[in-house]
Amino acid sequence: MADSWQEWRIELEDATQVEPDVVIATVRFNATGKDSGAAVETRLTIMFTFSEGKFLRVHTYPTRAEALEAAGLRE
Repeated sequence: MADSWQEWRIELEDATQVEPDVVIATVRFNATGKDSGAAVETRLTIMFTFSEGKFLRVHTYPTRAEALEAAGLRE
């Protein structure tokens, strides 16, 4: 992240435990390009999978619906 962005911020909008070891979080990502100075703002959904209290996998999806589908669920 430090190589690409002059500054960046991730704000949590929502988090839901969908299984005992899976959390789906919707975040807003704001950043400024290091070289270009371009401002970027987007919403992402991240699925966190845990094992024994540690991150096992972290996968980013463009929408909450896609993350839920990947977890075998629907809205």
